[in-house]
Amino acid sequence: MSGISDETPVPQWHQEILDQRWKDYQAGKTKRLTLKQLEQRLAKR
Repeated sequence: MSGISDETPVPQWHQEILDQRWKDYQAGKTKRLTLKQLEQRLAKR
């Protein structure tokens, strides 16, 4: 079976974006959505 393992390298720029998004989340700078809200937004596209 093929797939991505925990050993798959993550590009540095990906990690930087993830780190910034996590900091924003922890600081309350991002709005959270419920699954239902996300589904409604996607359905409008």
